[in-house]
Amino acid sequence: MLMKKTSTLFCTLLLTTTAFAQIPNSGFESWTSAGSYSNPDNWGTINSLTAVASVYTCTEGSPGFAGNHYISLTSQTVPIIGVAPGVAVTGIFGGTPSAITISGGFPFTSRPKSLTGEWEYAPMGADQGNIVVYLWKWNMTTSKRDTIAFTDHALVGSATTWASFSFDLSYFSFANPDSALILLSSSGITSPVAGSYLNVDTLAFAGTGPSNAGVATVNNRVGATSLYPNPATGNTSITYYSNSSNTIKISVADLTGKIVREVLTRTTVGENIIPLNVQGIASGLYVVKIIDDHGTMERKLVIE
Repeated sequence: MLMKKTSTLFCTLLLTTTAFAQIPNSGFESWTSAGSYSNPDNWGTINSLTAVASVYTCTEGSPGFAGNHYISLTSQTVPIIGVAPGVAVTGIFGGTPSAITISGGFPFTSRPKSLTGEWEYAPMGADQGNIVVYLWKWNMTTSKRDTIAFTDHALVGSATTWASFSFDLSYFSFANPDSALILLSSSGITSPVAGSYLNVDTLAFAGTGPSNAGVATVNNRVGATSLYPNPATGNTSITYYSNSSNTIKISVADLTGKIVREVLTRTTVGENIIPLNVQGIASGLYVVKIIDDHGTMERKLVIE
């Protein structure tokens, strides 16, 4: 499978130099033809990687919810490669079908509460698409990006006609960001299913996020659980809130589902800061699972 094979997704997330006041081409009104396919301006797709098979997972839809166009992402079967998800990012996809990289992002300095827009969405079977948002700030001391805010929203249910969505961002820092990246996917990254589709229009950041990092409580365990730093090199920490003393299991899995690290740790009531050693793990995108008495939580982790 196209995305399932890659171990270098999100390895290179480099800021572009074009400045935007908000999300670039947020209404997907501007497209550029590449001959047999078109791409939305200021967004990257994998059309160039699948064009050899005359298969395109990103197409120009019309009419839009507002305006003339929208982005249509559909997971497709690509000969030899397997199933490729419909994906688009505010940057550039590169590499090869078995080792996809992403570069890009756009300058952004606000602290919005949420990402909003309109969508049509229908998964095939148990498939789940994702909408991911990163807000970053370059750290001059560490020469790395600090994650200011993040959301990785798994798409639930379906919307066969245009419907509004709003996904809140989780903030981990008092600072203002200097850049942002948005990823849209019609399928789950690790196991895309052919036929799942996601149409999106009128993206926007809305509202004002917290003026501080937010006050987490034991009762908002899911929303408050976070990884920092993310991206990480060598070590990261999990902030986890517990209602009781218990033992939890933490696993780190690559995009094929292979567990590359697993630990058991004892927690106390309230906030727990749990160090997670990721030294020796190859660069790429991973899924960190936290399993406790209440179930399983998943967070994405970028290792550089």
